[in-house]
Amino acid sequence: MNTRIIILLLIELLLAPALVWTLGGAQRRPETRAYVAWRSNPTTEARTALDSERAETFRRRVIFSVILFAGMAIITVPVVVALCGRRSSEIERDTQHAV
Repeated sequence: MNTRIIILLLIELLLAPALVWTLGGAQRRPETRAYVAWRSNPTTEARTALDSERAETFRRRVIFSVILFAGMAIITVPVVVALCGRRSSEIERDTQHAV
């Protein structure tokens, strides 16, 4: 049972950021505005603003990935525990009937 939970959680740990970075890949408006401002007038201030907005977007994606992973884990762990518990009770019942 523990091996199944660990494997499923590892898959979810890889899946959560992949979903956030691909499906939630739309840039935030402030980042887009900072990029357009930097492209039209490439100054140090514009570049600093762009880097700041990119860092904020990165932080938001990391936070959303963690929240998504936690949500998936909250569902996965009880389901796996319940299914493994049911299977073990079925195995015990079958072995008792076989004797």
